[in-house]
Amino acid sequence: RVLHAALTRHWHFALRENAALLRENYHLGRERGLLQMAFFSLATGNLFELFSGMPLSKMLPQLEEDIKACADKKQHSMVSFLSMALQFCADLRGIDKPSVLMEGRYFSASSERPIYIKENLQTNQAILYGLESTLNLVWQQNEGAAQRLPGMLKLLSAVGLSSVSLLFAIIQTTISAFKSEETSDRFMRSARKKIKYWAGKSPVNFKGWYHLLEGVISLRSNKIQDALFHIEQSVAWAGKQNLIYLEALALEEKAGLQMQWDYTGAVPLAIADAHSCYYRWGLMQNVPILRRNIPESGAPPCIKVPPLAKQTCPAC
Repeated sequence: RVLHAALTRHWHFALRENAALLRENYHLGRERGLLQMAFFSLATGNLFELFSGMPLSKMLPQLEEDIKACADKKQHSMVSFLSMALQFCADLRGIDKPSVLMEGRYFSASSERPIYIKENLQTNQAILYGLESTLNLVWQQNEGAAQRLPGMLKLLSAVGLSSVSLLFAIIQTTISAFKSEETSDRFMRSARKKIKYWAGKSPVNFKGWYHLLEGVISLRSNKIQDALFHIEQSVAWAGKQNLIYLEALALEEKAGLQMQWDYTGAVPLAIADAHSCYYRWGLMQNVPILRRNIPESGAPPCIKVPPLAKQTCPAC
């Protein structure tokens, strides 16, 4: 049951459902003294919740509590996994965008990455790739994405399709690569084919991401109607599965496309919707950025933009 939920079930069921099952496995393992199984379930479930768009305000205290539980039972590998996840949340929840991603009080990629490579800790590498790719996409740090992609595809041959973190790393890095101005290469084209296949095998988890990728590629090729179609599909899939941050990313692309092509009346609504998604996800920095992009006429009256002044960062 544990292996199915952690390694293969994402091809058939939503990640959020798998995370709930893994949380049950954790409690069951603790009760029966199966600590390795229990804490593997705990760490994997937390990662699934992150990639399924669980609000960061809920993830932060949960991760802190789960890290303490792992440390108490000397589950050092799981502490490492969850520390990466905690630093990921802190990088997103901070008032200011971090100058360097995945470097902070919880985790240091510059210190840990060489160890992962030296000791061939492929699972750790896959998790770090997955979290970094999300941060790069959200913060629009697309430069160098095409150069990072070959290493991820190479790791896929070793780790396989069981690593959700690596699947998301490849998907999101491919989107970043096509968003950049770099020339499309064989690795980008290969990843695109894989993502199309994954979306067909598990639409509940990957279809929305596939449409976002195709929207970005269509926009890059100046195929505006195709781009708008795919981005709308991405928004629809994300909303259906409650993938808040994917919906925010897709709406931001939609707003940018509309501003570029002067869909004047629709721009404030798309920006306000993206604002709402980022706010619900718990991302503090991108919310005021989006608000500044709303024209003076503001969002439509039906869109209520929450105040930001009294927000504080629980990671600080």
